Formats: sequence, C-alpha cells, structure tokens
Amino acid sequence: MRERRKTKREGASYEALFTSEALSRGLNVLQPFGDFLPYDLLVENQHGQLIRVQVKGTTYKQKGKKNTYHMTVGKSAGYKSKVKLSKEDADVLAAYAAPDKTWYHIPLEHLKSITVHLRPTEKSSAQYEVWKEAWNVYQTKV
Repeated sequence: MRERRKTKREGASYEALFTSEALSRGLNVLQPFGDFLPYDLLVENQHGQLIRVQVKGTTYKQKGKKNTYHMTVGKSAGYKSKVKLSKEDADVLAAYAAPDKTWYHIPLEHLKSITVHLRPTEKSSAQYEVWKEAWNVYQTKV
C-alpha cells in the first residue's frame, strides 16, 4: 500500500510540474475529475483545440547506461499486464526525466513500444530525442 501511495504522489508531482510549465507557455490546462481515463490532462491551445496528455516521469536510469532513463508507458491489460498506449488513449505522452529536468512531448503515433528510453544529457539521434522540449506539439492538433 505504501508503494502505491508513493507512486501516486510522484505522478501528481509530475502533473503539477507539467501544468506549471504549460501555463507559463500560454497553454490552458484542464484536469479531468477522477483517474479512470487513459490520459491525465487536457491542454487547450490558442486555437481552442484540446489535446489529451498522458504524463509520466522517471528517475530510473537504465542499467549499464549512465545517461539513459527508462520508463514503461502502458495501460493496464489485466492482472499485472500492460499494453502500449495508442492514439485512442491520448494524443501526446509528456515524459519527464526528473534528474535532468527535461520534458519530452511524444505524439502517440510515434510511440514505438511500451518502453521509452530518454537521453537528455547527450547529443543523440536516438528515437525520441527529436521530441525533447517539443512544446510546439500543443500548438496544433496532433
């Protein structure tokens, strides 16, 4: 029970960080009531478009790779089972590498698997690096 509370607390802190940053960039942020939806927040851009955002954060470094963070981003598919998020679940994954204070904004159609690797301190052409600090994804409907 204690671990679940810690995870919920961390998730809430990542959502609050996202909200603060999005508001400072002129985006409106709406939070749905309850936590039963596959997305955490809605972002309204200057055109009045709503973008569904799933917020995830990590402090977990991938074993053997000092500059790579690892996270699992899936939805529940039964007892202790997860499947990859899809475009039907959300529009954007906002992934936060907490120790480096770096956001990634990955449109769900570009999510390749349930596992995401982030390399915020490296100049890299790795899979998701093009989405590092890509706040512009909220400016047009994805």
